[in-house]
Amino acid sequence: MKKIIFLLLISILFIECNSDDTEADQNQRGNNLFAFKENELPNTNFISKIIEIDQANGNETTILEFNNNEYIESFVFNSETNEILGVGNDDKLYKINTETRTFTTINLDNSESIIYQLVIGNDNRLFAFKENELPNTNFINKVIEIDQANGNETTILEFNNNEYIESLVFNSETNEILGVGNDDKLYKINTETRTFTTINLDNSESIIYQLVIGNDNRLFAFKENELPNTNFINKVIEIDQVNGNETTILEFSNNEHVESLVFNSETNEILGVGNDDKLYKINTETRTFTTINLDNSESIIYQLVIK
Repeated sequence: MKKIIFLLLISILFIECNSDDTEADQNQRGNNLFAFKENELPNTNFISKIIEIDQANGNETTILEFNNNEYIESFVFNSETNEILGVGNDDKLYKINTETRTFTTINLDNSESIIYQLVIGNDNRLFAFKENELPNTNFINKVIEIDQANGNETTILEFNNNEYIESLVFNSETNEILGVGNDDKLYKINTETRTFTTINLDNSESIIYQLVIGNDNRLFAFKENELPNTNFINKVIEIDQVNGNETTILEFSNNEHVESLVFNSETNEILGVGNDDKLYKINTETRTFTTINLDNSESIIYQLVIK
């Protein structure tokens, strides 16, 4: 009898330990939603900050404030270091630790008019599309890898025709950076072979794609027409990465505009900020969406990043 009781106690302890491990794994895995929050109007008393947003009710928790009101953009998350990475307007790479609530910076190329668009790859490797925003320069647009310790750059691929690419995401299965070119093509840049291929997208006038990568590396996009007063209905689509075919996931009858897209892998939701000061949660399985109110103070901007 004593032996049976002892075995039962051991079994209970084992289950509890595994339960704790599971909870710890879930906490580490995250899907925590962070944002860089700023006021786009100059000369205000608003302090730029990193916040965490509760996805259930929109409540905000301040992670870090920037006393000098630094401006940062192009955010990605390093899951190994728990750092939000972004590019500052002072030509630095910002590394914001969400656990210690501190940040450090690393110098990047401070040549005039250089722009970096970041994307995080396998093993938390940091890539970027690097370009010069000034026309008629000798600069060659390229994809680089950035050393997160010292800012050193390694060229992955140069574009001889100076193609411009934006809205970058990473396919972890194919080791490809995916982005939308200014020639209405989907670019697939293989970081291992250092080559790229393209696929035709809808080349209708003024169509814009904002990409987001989902579970199983499914490629979604918010598709809209940047011209006002058209009959185009804004929508969320899935793009076939082999042939560019599009499948409509959801249409917005009021032509809502949503930006700064990230993906919650646990809920299968695309998260984005609407022009109506709401957090949009678009479920890719049920093909429905809900919204949560965010701070609707005038001229507040959110740039989202997810753990």
